[in-house]
Amino acid sequence: MNKEKRPTNRRRPSRPLRIENDNYIWFITSRSIEERFWLHPLITSAFKPANRRERRLCERMEKRIDRRLLKMIERANSMRGPLQPKLTLQDAKRIVRGTVGSALARAQQIYGTRLFCVVTLSNHLQLMAQTRGKNLSKFMGYSKARITETINLLTGKRGPLWSRRYDAQVVLDDEAACDRLAYCLDNPVDARLVETPDSWPGINLAYGMGEEDAIEYEYLDRTAWHRKGRPDNLDTFFRTATLRLSPLPRLKGKSRSLVQQSIKGWLGRRTETKDRSGPVLGIEAIFQTAFESRPKEPNKSRRPYAFGSKDNKSKYFRSVSILYEGYAEVSEKYRAGQYDITFPAGMYRPMISTAC
Repeated sequence: MNKEKRPTNRRRPSRPLRIENDNYIWFITSRSIEERFWLHPLITSAFKPANRRERRLCERMEKRIDRRLLKMIERANSMRGPLQPKLTLQDAKRIVRGTVGSALARAQQIYGTRLFCVVTLSNHLQLMAQTRGKNLSKFMGYSKARITETINLLTGKRGPLWSRRYDAQVVLDDEAACDRLAYCLDNPVDARLVETPDSWPGINLAYGMGEEDAIEYEYLDRTAWHRKGRPDNLDTFFRTATLRLSPLPRLKGKSRSLVQQSIKGWLGRRTETKDRSGPVLGIEAIFQTAFESRPKEPNKSRRPYAFGSKDNKSKYFRSVSILYEGYAEVSEKYRAGQYDITFPAGMYRPMISTAC
């Protein structure tokens, strides 16, 4: 019986080499360091879920939310040096809504990346994207750096925000793409945080699901602030960036209402196959959760190298194995001093140790 040939990497078998490829949709996950809640909705969104009932609850909590933000900002301001801006509560509220959205929007403008969905839970970011220019690593590096800068500015923390390199698996066919998009949107429900995807107070976006598919986010242009001599008033240094969502390829050209119906159907199928009889955490408890805390039992599950039908995965693994073999051959020559050698498309040159 023939078995699927999995891609191998002799040096790091648990983390295979990533191959940049613009033909695929990527399912991407990036986790915060130590699984801590540094992506909490309170500092990465407006804390205003799409669900009307939950949004009214958040509106009733606005004064409490403001008090918590003010306490956070006052603590962060006390830790800042002279080269860092001191924020007011209103500054912070403007920045918070765009912590993640503006970072992805700016990266999207630079690298031309198509985004199909974006979801942030308190300790990880998930999205589906397609690159233009084999630049997924650059897109993710830029986005994550901007998110880190903003959260450190808001909270006063220092150091890294992300635990390690992001995970990115290829999505090989339309059926798998639909499943992954529904998985992303349904993530807060799977985690038993809220009852429905639209009840989540953090970012939970896909084309056709919200009020709009081109969303403007504000961010603080700290470079311009420095150039103008670092004044106390930050109002003139806020900029806007537009995050643009795209429909999945199978829905391209369809009406927005049909896209929305399709996504709701995919979410409905997940609901039918999941046991969700347990209690949910709820908005009140989410609000009270400390940024520095972490889950008692972090999820350690591993994802497959690719998502798709069995046949499509077999074809993909075979093609990847051929690329890995070619990469191993040219890498040996490169390490031996043949620096003008050509590497397989979408793969990077290995690092060469300079230690004696």
